[in-house]
Amino acid sequence: MARTKVTLTKEVPNTVGTVTANPFAIGQDSYVKGSFTGDVAKISMVVNGQTFTSIPVTGGMYQYYASGKISSVNDSVTMIAYDAKGKELDRASVTVQKK
Repeated sequence: MARTKVTLTKEVPNTVGTVTANPFAIGQDSYVKGSFTGDVAKISMVVNGQTFTSIPVTGGMYQYYASGKISSVNDSVTMIAYDAKGKELDRASVTVQKK
């Protein structure tokens, strides 16, 4: 009887999740707020291409401190959702408006 080496691998479940973002009013809001679903464990913010530190989230809602980071209605702001291992799950654009 011939022997064959078999390599076993543990299947990693596919993580999924979504993120939404509420509008941000310059001069009124200090936080970008929104909600998330699924396996989202952390959220970060990108403003005009600069990525800020990710924060841990639980409970389906988040608020990310953005005062001083968003300064113009022309700023491009995106919220990014990650799973516990740092895999990007979703992105949401933030509508920036004046007070």
